[in-house]
Amino acid sequence: MLTADTPNSEQALLADAAYLSPDDTIVVRRALAMAQKAHAGKVRIEGCPYVEHAIAVARILASWHAPVEIVATGLLHDVLKENYAAGVSLAMVEAEFGPAVSDLVHEVSRLGRLGHIYPASGSEDRLDSAKYIIERLPWVASALSRSPLAVVVKIADRLHNAQSTHVHVPERKYAFAAGSMNIFVPFAERLGMRAAKRELEDGAFCILQPDRCGQIVETYPLAARQESVAEIVQRLQQALDEQGIPAQVISRARSYYNLYLLETAQRSPVLLHLAHPIVVITEGVSTCYQAMGVIHQVWPPQPDQIRDYIAAPKPNGYRALHTFVRYQPGEDLLIAVRQRQMDLVADFGLTAWWRGVPEILLPTFPAWRDPPPGKINVLTPDGDLMMLTKGATPIDFAYAIHAGLGHQCTGAVINGRMASLNQPLESGDVVKILTSRVGVGPSLDWLDIIKTSKARNFIRRWFKAEKPEEMEEKGWSLLEAQLRESGILLASPQAADQLELVAKRAGFESRQDLLIAIGLGKRKPKMIAAAMRKPLQGGAAATSLQATIVSLARSDLPQRLAACCRPLPPDRIVGYVTSRNAVTIHRADC
Repeated sequence: MLTADTPNSEQALLADAAYLSPDDTIVVRRALAMAQKAHAGKVRIEGCPYVEHAIAVARILASWHAPVEIVATGLLHDVLKENYAAGVSLAMVEAEFGPAVSDLVHEVSRLGRLGHIYPASGSEDRLDSAKYIIERLPWVASALSRSPLAVVVKIADRLHNAQSTHVHVPERKYAFAAGSMNIFVPFAERLGMRAAKRELEDGAFCILQPDRCGQIVETYPLAARQESVAEIVQRLQQALDEQGIPAQVISRARSYYNLYLLETAQRSPVLLHLAHPIVVITEGVSTCYQAMGVIHQVWPPQPDQIRDYIAAPKPNGYRALHTFVRYQPGEDLLIAVRQRQMDLVADFGLTAWWRGVPEILLPTFPAWRDPPPGKINVLTPDGDLMMLTKGATPIDFAYAIHAGLGHQCTGAVINGRMASLNQPLESGDVVKILTSRVGVGPSLDWLDIIKTSKARNFIRRWFKAEKPEEMEEKGWSLLEAQLRESGILLASPQAADQLELVAKRAGFESRQDLLIAIGLGKRKPKMIAAAMRKPLQGGAAATSLQATIVSLARSDLPQRLAACCRPLPPDRIVGYVTSRNAVTIHRADC
């Protein structure tokens, strides 16, 4: 990280911006002069002249190869801040540098309010409340679509401010870190600026959870991680060289916060060689696929763990091939393959353009639109908007993205905090879905929680395809309970024939299909029972509790305990003959 209190900081800035033309260098000098005028006599809390902060922000931007307008904006980004600047107006900025710079300075000034979303009062109620984020996220999303470069400048500003948190009181330090983690980290990810994101989240992590951060740093020393992957890198590089594929194999360090998330997700330490992902960088797109073939010759792939983000890029512009290979028994290894320009986008996102990456490879930003009545706008961690029904839950959100994500959903993080799956979402929430690598599938209880028909349909299809017998049995139990109120035994031949007739009339191919529909909640058992009841009442199907099997020991029918009530001794029980001529045992009060 660049520092501001370097001797001769003006010369240091000009050295960092040596890639600019002589004419552009003159513009930087003029912007520096205006910044010095605006911040004259103003001092930062750590005791240095305020202009040093402006220079530091400009140096960070120059380290990203920013064009002259962006470097000038970095120098002038706080000239409208009344507490730390005076004597310079937005009109003066426009007159001196044109509308491009003045518009950016204005947008960065508005974005400055993001630094105060989390109050420094230390009130847990306020710090835990999402309303401060919710009120502003729509505006930030709008800024991303209108002026994403202003957000880039603000991220550079945040990176330098993070260096001086040690001078703040604990409450303000915590508030700063919480703001970084919950606002700036997600939007750095959305801009594709993953290098800046890693730096921001590690800094915030060390403040918010210092003990846990210290443990992670101690458990995963950088030198040990590098050593653990050295043999893997060498072996793969040799295989690519032997096949004549021009590619470079490197390893990239995960952030400490990312390692903490991995540990938390798998509830066990991360193997050192997995803490340093392998990246293969090629010269062309077609070479990426050739390199993937070589990787799979060296280590067998996991067929369901191959992702093609080149054909289907992420919203933040990320492109790569991902594969999990079986490195050793019980150990999978993640390898990413990307072309050189894709690698620049992977770390620098939108700002990779300043390094010669074509605009077509950069992130794009959909415009924010206020939702219609009864709808809410929710954001992914990448900043993409998802419109959902008001009251929708994280489960609805997961299925809105992809059926597979919904089926594997195990938890959710809302605005940076763990949340239950039945928590109603609010407009502006940033939601991250947690998943399990083991396909657990949805729960039937979700049908009582969700609000969107899309999620409901996906869940019903899954149960119909994966657990038809369970759904049929549940439908049988629900319908049986309704008919028992009229003294009708569903297991009787007359009731079975009538059920078949009602199923045909309702458009089902068989009574089994109707029972599955009842089990999935697509048909109400009360309505089906009503359709069956009149022809059956008074006939041989009408009975009393003689239908209950009193002595299961003397029954030659297969038996099972009902999943709905799980009877255990000394519970009173009752048994019902199911559609498959088996006995399901329920508690008597089920």
